[in-house]
Amino acid sequence: MTILVGLDSIMKDGEKPRTDRIQRNKIPSFKLRDGDKARFRFITDADNIIRAYFHRIPIVFPSGKMWNEDVFCKREEGIECEFCKRVDEQERKAGLKLCSWVYAYEIQHKFQNPRLQKEEDAEVWKKNKSGMYVENINKAMFWLSGVGKDKVLLKMLANLNAKYGTLLDREYEITRSGFDKGTTYTIIPESPSAIPENIKHLNLPDLLKVVKGEILSLNPDEKPVLTSKEKEEAEEIPIARKVFKKPAAKKTKVEEEEVRHDADELF
Repeated sequence: MTILVGLDSIMKDGEKPRTDRIQRNKIPSFKLRDGDKARFRFITDADNIIRAYFHRIPIVFPSGKMWNEDVFCKREEGIECEFCKRVDEQERKAGLKLCSWVYAYEIQHKFQNPRLQKEEDAEVWKKNKSGMYVENINKAMFWLSGVGKDKVLLKMLANLNAKYGTLLDREYEITRSGFDKGTTYTIIPESPSAIPENIKHLNLPDLLKVVKGEILSLNPDEKPVLTSKEKEEAEEIPIARKVFKKPAAKKTKVEEEEVRHDADELF
């Protein structure tokens, strides 16, 4: 930051875009926790899947809630990246990610919806015969994923594309196991099937613009319906500084899973 002298200079500076603030991405995100199993279909074919590097930046809402936001590393385009200069090593580090559009049908979780502990109107997930809690999705989502241990996810997708000549001709079941650098994935392809009409006619934003953070919503002109909790949260969120908390009460297993999910891996 630059020291400014004079009210005119200070006022003009306040009209400039803040580079130390980031906006929250409102696009539905396809994310899996350890033990999650999902059924989905690719909307982006292999030739258009994007590989890029992202910084994991902690942000904090005015309500005190903390979150980690994935921010595109501009160094990929030969542009100076402010996050590469961060003092904090974890923020400075950029992790390899694969980016694509998928249509998610459902995600099966090991635990009940953690939002139920904080939000009265949160959905109750039904338990299936396998003892998993089923979250029905049935919508297009942006998949920003690490490549897994030894790039297992990248290799599996490449093998599937080589075998079938496309990723678009069938549905898949994916299971995630582990955390951080130890994360592995298993993908099981289903029998070939025609692309459903509702998926064919989806009008999704340009994937590259979403990856770069130039588009942050599927419907930029639509005013979202917010819960009372979300209304308390600002649209622009300051990047959090390092926070040192007093030892908290022991978390429940569901709360621990939620924390794990929020602090997803870079790999």
